[in-house]
Amino acid sequence: MKKYALIANPHSKSSGGWDASKDRIIETLDPDVYLLTRPVHEIVAEIAAKGHRPVIAVGGDGTISCIADAILTHAPELILGVIPAGTLNHFAKDAGIPQDIEGAIECIQAAHTRQVDVGLVNERHFINNSSVGIYPLLVLNRENFQKAGHTKWIAFIRAAIKLAYTYRSSTILFGTGGSSKRVSSIFIGNNRYVLEGIGLGGRQRLDESILTILMIAPLSLFKLVVLSLRAIRGNVLSDRAVNMVGVTSCQVSGKKKSLLVSFDGEIARMRSPLTYSIKPKALRVICSTKSI
Repeated sequence: MKKYALIANPHSKSSGGWDASKDRIIETLDPDVYLLTRPVHEIVAEIAAKGHRPVIAVGGDGTISCIADAILTHAPELILGVIPAGTLNHFAKDAGIPQDIEGAIECIQAAHTRQVDVGLVNERHFINNSSVGIYPLLVLNRENFQKAGHTKWIAFIRAAIKLAYTYRSSTILFGTGGSSKRVSSIFIGNNRYVLEGIGLGGRQRLDESILTILMIAPLSLFKLVVLSLRAIRGNVLSDRAVNMVGVTSCQVSGKKKSLLVSFDGEIARMRSPLTYSIKPKALRVICSTKSI
């Protein structure tokens, strides 16, 4: 039996995706290769049955998240290795995994492992973050424009314009420790995120066993635009409409029976209420000795 099992996303649109890197990866690691042309949970169950331990995920955050979820659901004893090969590679960066193919391969061969936390929303694990409210709507609109043939950035711009015309503030109820708060959007991060300009930046650790909660109060479209301008200047937390806290668990609910939810760039509709929690050191990852 070969030492490594490898799962790759053959549909990665990144210039450093599977097609560009597969020859070097196969030549160096000589793995059993599984492509995501069938359900990932089925693939991981098969790998576990064969007795593999290291499972190498090749792809971006969405691919890695799906594989991590399948591992934690079916075979939590498996060790996850990562070769960043997607458009976004936030998890690899925060875990201290080299961003280039050669460096990531060397990291896997060195085989240093650390246990990292994962987030959980209902029964779905996530490695970076989840969101309810404006962001999932934006991503859904962007994906629809991409399916129509637009490039990612043109699709993003058109999605933002469409959202501006169709946006209606809907109230989401966030609750923890017996108290609740009404918000329009909420971000739930696996571990402590650092604000950097318009977006949430990276994490210095992945084992603090905490969820970062960023909440935005119910706002009109005009006030939302003003808040976005403040975010560009990097002082979004100074706005009274924004609140950031750390918790270990919480619930998010809405008026409808289901909510549109994003987790690690993927979009799904999930039954309300959403129960979020942190699973301390649930996932063993191959990473740099200096990381986390």
